[in-house]
Amino acid sequence: MGTLNVSRVPIGGSVTGAEVLFSRSGEQTNRTTWLEAEICVTNLSSNFFIAFEAIRVNGRLSDIAIDDVGSQVTTYIALFEWFGYDLSIGDIVYVSEGEHHRFTCMVPDLRTPVSLSWMLGGLEISPDKNNNLTESDGFTTSTSTVAITISESNHGELLQCMAFVAGIHPVVNIFITLDVKVKPKASNMLLYVANWTGSDASPGMDEGMLQYFKCEVVDIRPAASFEWFLDGASQRISSPSLSEEDDWLVDVSDTWSFTPTRANHGQEVKCVVNNTESEEPFPSKVLTVLVNGPPDILAITGSPTMTANKPSVLVCRAYTGYPDNWNLAWSNGDTPLTGTTTVSASCGSGFMFTSTLAFTPRREDNGNNITCSAQKTSWTRPTEMACFGPIDVQCKYKPTRLPYNASYFGNRDKGSL
Repeated sequence: MGTLNVSRVPIGGSVTGAEVLFSRSGEQTNRTTWLEAEICVTNLSSNFFIAFEAIRVNGRLSDIAIDDVGSQVTTYIALFEWFGYDLSIGDIVYVSEGEHHRFTCMVPDLRTPVSLSWMLGGLEISPDKNNNLTESDGFTTSTSTVAITISESNHGELLQCMAFVAGIHPVVNIFITLDVKVKPKASNMLLYVANWTGSDASPGMDEGMLQYFKCEVVDIRPAASFEWFLDGASQRISSPSLSEEDDWLVDVSDTWSFTPTRANHGQEVKCVVNNTESEEPFPSKVLTVLVNGPPDILAITGSPTMTANKPSVLVCRAYTGYPDNWNLAWSNGDTPLTGTTTVSASCGSGFMFTSTLAFTPRREDNGNNITCSAQKTSWTRPTEMACFGPIDVQCKYKPTRLPYNASYFGNRDKGSL
């Protein structure tokens, strides 16, 4: 017995120097037994011949016989998404970040089942399920399914399915490219006043001053549209334009402006963002409008009837001021009254202010008005004022008892002066 070689010979080539696919030498069995052999040929991208070469040794007993030679060319491999859409090699598949996407790979009509493996971005990933189904005609269909949780980092990566014979010989493969769409998220949004000049002591915005609100969203694909709301009413919709659609993640922003009044205090500015991947409710950011201003509702309580030189207590309350550093100042006519303090407390979206005055009226204060107004060093415009009065200052006198003069009254009784 000599040697049997099975070689792959390129078109126009010769057996000498060809790729040997199979080789056996020496006695393999007795004269009545046939052996089976299976040879896997990979890289089917170019034409070639299969050459059977028998090399004999000296002697008449060097016999080699082959019979029942057949071939099966496995060139078809299918890849489809979970909903059954058939994909072609090199296709771009659009997916969304965070979704669970299922792909199935299939190689049909096999005499011998193949093993299927997956790679994503050059790294091997484990399939969820492999299956070989043999039909009544003896042919087998090999399938494999993989489920991928899509992340932004998968954008542009290749998903590849490869079929192997005997676990080591790749025979056919198919690949696709993932195009990952990333929808906006509230965690990736920022809303702020672009021209804010406030401080911790005065965190609001001044009435009558134009304010610019800026909304930003980062790491999305494709770009997004913005819708602005004030107190629940839509104000503007804009779609920032890009010079060209970036293949990578983009950051987009939009600016909206308005001039606040005191009526806007406590209202909400809302920025809503969405792109083609978004689903309602769309992500949003909200900013509460805080308008700096003095209290606009003031009232003084107490009794306008007072007694001269006796303390009377008056209380001034003021509402809807912002922020909480307003002081309530008292006056008696045009004369400022000192020695009072102001206490603030949160009240809705603003603050309530309270000041108590212990006022000791004089007789000459009768008919005066007591006033209370909100003041702050940085505020130069007029503020609301509460007026109490005119006050009625009453005077009470003790009767004066004259000393008793007996001689005076005695002379008077006698008719003498």
